[in-house]
Order: sequence, then C-alpha cells, then structure tokens
Amino acid sequence: MSTMPFPIGTFYFEVIPTGANAHANGLSKGWGAMQLAVNGSDNQMQLTVPAVNGEASLFQTVVWTSTSANEGTITAPSTTPTPPPPDLVFAVGGDTYDLPEITVVLLTIGSETVPMAHVHDGMVNQQHVRFAALHSTSHFLDPKASSYQENTTSPLFTITVTDATNATVSVTAGSGWNLVSQHYTPPSVKWPPEITWVMDQITPEGKTTRTYKGVVTVQFNPTAKPGPAIEYQFAGTFSQTITGVGVGSDDGDWDTTTSSQPIILAARSYA
Repeated sequence: MSTMPFPIGTFYFEVIPTGANAHANGLSKGWGAMQLAVNGSDNQMQLTVPAVNGEASLFQTVVWTSTSANEGTITAPSTTPTPPPPDLVFAVGGDTYDLPEITVVLLTIGSETVPMAHVHDGMVNQQHVRFAALHSTSHFLDPKASSYQENTTSPLFTITVTDATNATVSVTAGSGWNLVSQHYTPPSVKWPPEITWVMDQITPEGKTTRTYKGVVTVQFNPTAKPGPAIEYQFAGTFSQTITGVGVGSDDGDWDTTTSSQPIILAARSYA
C-alpha cells in the first residue's frame, strides 16, 4: 500500500531491443506515450502508440508502492496471495508490451529534477527490450550537446548537437561526400525525435546518393560507471542509389557513438 501520491502525467517512452543482433531502429515505430492517472480510488496506466494522435490501449489498474514522493514501483494487481504479481501486458499499435515491475526514480541533472520510469528487461513481441520513460516536459528528451560519429571503422558522417536545452542538431558529411539536405524534428514536436538527411558523392564513374532516417534514443543506465547516467545515441536506416557505371541500390542500418549525461538519484526507501 502506497503512502505517497501516484506520479500522474504523460511520459514519453522508448523501447530499445537488447541481445544478439538487436538494433534500436527495429522498434522505433512502437515508441509512444505512457499516461499515469487516478480514477477514483484506482491508480491507472495507459500506453499510446505513436505518442501523438496514436492508438491508445485500455487503461489498466495498477499497484503503486512507495514511501517517497514520485518514486516507487508500478505492478499489476496480484492474482494470488503471494508475490510476484503478473506482468503488465498492453496490446497497442500492433505490438504487445509485456512489462514486469516498473521502477520510478527521481533524476537530478543541474537544476532540474524529474521522474523516470524504467524496466531493465521487458518484452515487446517476445523480444527482450529496455523500457525507459521521461516526463513529456523534460528537456532531457533532447540529445545531450556532443558530437556523435557514425559507429563504424570508416565513418561517413558526424551529428553535432550544440545546445542541450533547445537542441540544435546538424550533420557534417565525411570526406568526399556532399550534404544535400537535413532536417531535425525535436521531441517538443514529435516523439521520438527524428533526424533525416541526404548526402551524395560524385566520381568519374557516377553518382552515389544516400538518404538517412533515424531517431534519438534516450536510455537510463543505472549501472554506468562512475555513476548512473542517461545515455544518448542516434540510430536508424539508410537507402543508397548509384547511377553511372555501378548502377544499383542498397539499404542498411546505422548508429552512432553514445554520449552520457551523469545524474544523481535521490535517496529513497520503498514500503
């Protein structure tokens, strides 16, 4: 039984696949909003996919256990006299989310303190995932100011974020490539935040054009060293067309290096 109010509000969540051959882009269409609300004496939870004007699941009654404001655990009601309770299961947006105990913690970075909900090992469509949700008003949804290089031995681009509180995001093409166009949609407009760009390379043999589309991943890592952190990364897909001597097309996945923002976890004790 909780002695603290339920942390009601809208949280934007991401699910990041884990394990062998996992790739962040694989479930990007399933990212959405988690709504926590109170209806009479019941604490309730709902998922909406996508976050804006998407399909909404039914509200489910949940159990909130906490003795610290805005911190605790969210579980399904127990169906037997002894724990553990069953997982929370939501069918929404064409996916099935199977979430065991959801932990809500307070994160402090600089002058801002916000709740984050996370599941270290959940399931979406029977694939293992990490689930993380930040309040929709938090500026932590924007990527950290840093340089993010393509995660490969011969990187073709670098993404640079120059303002952490109102992110300015730009792409720099690698040697021999020309940036044709780019666009970034921030989380205040769309969740997940998206980045798209086109670059080309012209040689005597012909022209190669690459079109990139990706998202920002925002994940809570409670075991990071030297302390807990939020980790940011860009990831997505590309398509490639070649005209001239080597006519053809190709597509694939891409991701970048990560950037970590250290955080402070508030002291807490659960009932």
